[in-house]
Amino acid sequence: MKKIWLKIKTNWIKIYFVVSIILIIFIYGVIIGQFRVFPFKHILQAEKAAVDLVENFKHYTHIKPEKFLRPIRYEGEGIAINKKDPSDTDLTFIVSMWQDQSGMQLINMSGVVLHSWQVSFNKAFPEADHIKEKITDWDVEPHGAILCSNGDVIFNFEYKGLVKIDQDSNIIWQLPLLTHHSVYQDQDGNLWVPGKEVSRKQNKKFPLLRPPIAEEYIYQISSNGKLIKKISILDIIYNSNEQALLSADSKDSPYKDSIDLMHLNDIELLPQSIADQFPMFETGDIMISLRNVNLIAIIDPRTERIKWQQIGPFVRAHDPDFLPNGQISIFNNNRDNTSDGSIMGGSKIIGIRPGTKEIYQYFTETEESKFFTNILGDHQHLASGNILIVESEGGRIIEVNAEGKVVWSYINRYDQDEVYVIYNAYRVPVDYVNFN
Repeated sequence: MKKIWLKIKTNWIKIYFVVSIILIIFIYGVIIGQFRVFPFKHILQAEKAAVDLVENFKHYTHIKPEKFLRPIRYEGEGIAINKKDPSDTDLTFIVSMWQDQSGMQLINMSGVVLHSWQVSFNKAFPEADHIKEKITDWDVEPHGAILCSNGDVIFNFEYKGLVKIDQDSNIIWQLPLLTHHSVYQDQDGNLWVPGKEVSRKQNKKFPLLRPPIAEEYIYQISSNGKLIKKISILDIIYNSNEQALLSADSKDSPYKDSIDLMHLNDIELLPQSIADQFPMFETGDIMISLRNVNLIAIIDPRTERIKWQQIGPFVRAHDPDFLPNGQISIFNNNRDNTSDGSIMGGSKIIGIRPGTKEIYQYFTETEESKFFTNILGDHQHLASGNILIVESEGGRIIEVNAEGKVVWSYINRYDQDEVYVIYNAYRVPVDYVNFN
């Protein structure tokens, strides 16, 4: 004991120094956690990266595409239900993954694959100078795609670029911008696509936004892949005196971390063919969905101001569509971060009439017609009155009639326990396609 005290006495300066350093580190750690000062973000990012690596190590080692998979919810594989009339010859265009390769398929009602496309980010963007990180084909998904009648496909690599391929999956053109979520083609053949541009400098126009600022844009792109015009979502919000949207959350601080502020996830233009059903709007007005503030808005492209908007009753919605009856149909994710939607009751397809803000339900909810996806989601109103619904995280597509009966379903199964995520799907008439 005396020897120990003697060592402490002779080395007290060193001990004091070490204890002081430990105490300083402890106090600074408390300050970092409490006030989120430097290097809080770096520690948080490192923690998230470590957790992601542990949870998805098979994905990163190319053993299994875990980020493209979800637990299976339903029985069956391929066409699980088919109660369609044999006279219905429409085809279904699907964006997903098959045999660990991202791409698209065109199938008939019986599930026969009539044509397929394989897509590769590394092939489309071998240099990829427009993004900072080096990625593989398993690090980015195709999201938002349109099928041209000649077999060409235009699609996003999510937040990584817009690409057009031919029927043999050969690249026609690529646009190295951070495009994402949806692709809409207007009557002139121009494309309207959500985009994002990241700045690490403070923007004087938006003083409450902390860098890095991920400013979101509406891109207008020519049919040959050239940027024609871009409209800033933040400019639209400020032009419309709707800055309050930027603080529409529970945080007390007025300063905003703005890497994913609004989350623009859809763009659609009002076509001339149904414009008379929307007397409040004009042909060419732009509808957008801002997921993170639960907002659907109509933009005047001439003034770049909001003409009409509605927040809720949808939660984290996707894919608003103009309908010929004067309603706007919305894929209401009703996100609750459960695996089955048990808190909020699952996802819904709802309608809104902009003039009155009346809410519509398009089919009777039954046990078999229930569906849920926290993220993604897509839908299409069919000429028959039925609705095609993409339950993305369920790896399932269903067609539901007005009585809530599922008359057709497709499941993209990976194995006995998991399914591939389905990003988009929609129907086209059999005579729409004129390629082999």
